[in-house]
Amino acid sequence: MLSSEVVTLGSEARALLATTAGAPMLPRTCVLDAAWVEGRGWALLEANAAWGAGLNGCDAAEAARCIAEATRA
Repeated sequence: MLSSEVVTLGSEARALLATTAGAPMLPRTCVLDAAWVEGRGWALLEANAAWGAGLNGCDAAEAARCIAEATRA
């Protein structure tokens, strides 16, 4: 099953994303998408530029702050 629905992430997915967010090869700000892989668990699907992502249930003010940070020199 393929779904692009917004889901509430559990602690396992949040831990994966928190660990990934601290990786030195990522830019200061980006959007991380996680995916559930049947039989394997949560995985990082992709990392995107902050300004290219939809809100998908995120706080609009926080998203704007992230975009502003991403565009600072």
